[in-house]
Amino acid sequence: MRQFLLGALGSLLLLSSALFAQARPSRRLDCPLLVISTIQDAGGLTNQREEGQLMNLRFTEGVARYLKARERVSETLAPDFCVVQRDSNGQLVTFEQKEPVSTLKAVFLIEGRLSYHEAMQERAAGYSCTLELRREEKGEKPLVSWLGTAQSLLLLSGNVQGYSNVNREGLIGELGDRILGALLSFAPPLSEQEQALILEKGLKEGEREKGITIKLIATPPSEENTPRKLLPGTQYHMRLETALAGQVFVLERSRQGLRLLLPSNSLLVTAKPKTALLLPAMGGFLVERAEEEEDRELIVLLHSEKRGREPQVKQQRFGLLNPPRSMEESPVQVREVSAQKGLQSTSLINATRLLQGLRADTGGQWIARRLVYHVSP
Repeated sequence: MRQFLLGALGSLLLLSSALFAQARPSRRLDCPLLVISTIQDAGGLTNQREEGQLMNLRFTEGVARYLKARERVSETLAPDFCVVQRDSNGQLVTFEQKEPVSTLKAVFLIEGRLSYHEAMQERAAGYSCTLELRREEKGEKPLVSWLGTAQSLLLLSGNVQGYSNVNREGLIGELGDRILGALLSFAPPLSEQEQALILEKGLKEGEREKGITIKLIATPPSEENTPRKLLPGTQYHMRLETALAGQVFVLERSRQGLRLLLPSNSLLVTAKPKTALLLPAMGGFLVERAEEEEDRELIVLLHSEKRGREPQVKQQRFGLLNPPRSMEESPVQVREVSAQKGLQSTSLINATRLLQGLRADTGGQWIARRLVYHVSP
């Protein structure tokens, strides 16, 4: 009888705690929510643990931590999304305090599977992870899905070997960057009128500033391929000289929209006074194919804190994304399996975010210069 009463009391306590958890008031967040579901063990991970935890759970936490670190991707803008999870009662809660939350904005889901496979014929041994990003509505097809592979356990969450084309957090970082880019691609682009208003002040400053010279260089130069008229598929450089120290950004406006050409990776480009700078330092800007004759506009932006002093500008201040790296000959591979139409490219996202950061940045001096070149089909 005593055991029966104790069992009934235990059941009652469990029921009351579950009801209490469900009844807890939720805090409404003014941002879209990204729900990280537990990445499933799809085979081969049996008895493989990392720091005492099952590998698929550890991998899930790694992806969540990476995105948590990037959810506020700029210092001057509001968060783009908030990373949350579902508790055992199906309620959305924060990762740290397990605080119930809700939102009136979009809810996105990340679901995936992690597996290990032995070497077979031409395929090396390693880990595979498939991830899908979808909206919460039932029956929704994935917005985008990826397949990522890593050749070793260390490369799942790190890059201790220092591979140049692998994120410092390994496969977790590579997949995290893809998720971040896909989420930001849903942000509405700025209208041409908004773009013009933001750039107007910098262009006026550029007209007054006489200590800046910019020259376009066609690669290779020929009678048909000149700085005024560039051929599709060719490349070009810029030669920049300035009396000011600052960070350099290059935008291109075409019929496809405004895109960021420079910086094209995680490194900002710094101009020093009275020192010629060739942009980009390696390779060249590629002339994209045109459907018909058109003029394209290049806008060179120089950000300087104070005249004669080098600014301390962080790229994260403007929330710029790293473009997907070349995966050729890489021990970590990520490829897009499927994607719905309408996802913006990284260069388009970065152009919008740079202009938003420009608008919000109250300190420093922005100087812009404009160049125009013609391109034929």
